[in-house]
Amino acid sequence: MTQVVKALKARGFAPDKRGGKKRYPAAPRADLRLIHVLWRKLSDAGVLDKPGRAGLNAFVRSQFEAKWGSVPIDIDTLRDADKINAVVRALKAWCKRAGVSLKR
Repeated sequence: MTQVVKALKARGFAPDKRGGKKRYPAAPRADLRLIHVLWRKLSDAGVLDKPGRAGLNAFVRSQFEAKWGSVPIDIDTLRDADKINAVVRALKAWCKRAGVSLKR
């Protein structure tokens, strides 16, 4: 194994310094960033079955696809303010039911 890594490094390979964890850029809008903050608060409280971006997108699909007809693949591509507000309200209500503080 070590010889393989040495050979790869000799050819210019550099291991990922982040430990393999993919980092996404910040959401383009403040209201979308709020959605991520609320999701992280629920995750930190241990309320979520599937934390992370994939879980958030699955939540949006399960809660809103029937109402909206379709949902974006990724929450950060959502641009309709009314739809974003609906997601924020749903997450705030979930935080309230779970006893998650919305204060810093």
